[in-house]
Amino acid sequence: MFRKCCEELSSTDDEPFYIVNLSHYARQYQQWMYFLGRIHPFYAVKSNPNSFIVQILAELGGGFDCASAEELNLVRKTCGNDFDCATRIIYAHPCKPVSHIRQFREAGVQMTVVDNEDELLKLKEHWPEAKVNQ
Repeated sequence: MFRKCCEELSSTDDEPFYIVNLSHYARQYQQWMYFLGRIHPFYAVKSNPNSFIVQILAELGGGFDCASAEELNLVRKTCGNDFDCATRIIYAHPCKPVSHIRQFREAGVQMTVVDNEDELLKLKEHWPEAKVNQ
């Protein structure tokens, strides 16, 4: 399979690409749940915003740490309309734009984190029902 992919690449194409074994993500998640089953992980989408990875982790029951509206949109598009944003997405950004706060709130996300008092005041005004984790 790898050889076939390489043959299809143009010798003048300078776009970067990477190869990943998606089963590795599934094994890592299953190992986490075996040893730390009471602690549900949230995959940091920013680390590798790939829809295949998101889909695998979602099917296994994983949650997602989204730091932007773009990451939220990727998870929602990949996981579909029935995905439980309230319990499986956490909005984790140290300085949240109000427009993104609105998007997360409208999507049904309930959890977020804060790093400072200013962010708490912003949430109080724009997302008072948010559940804030420390």
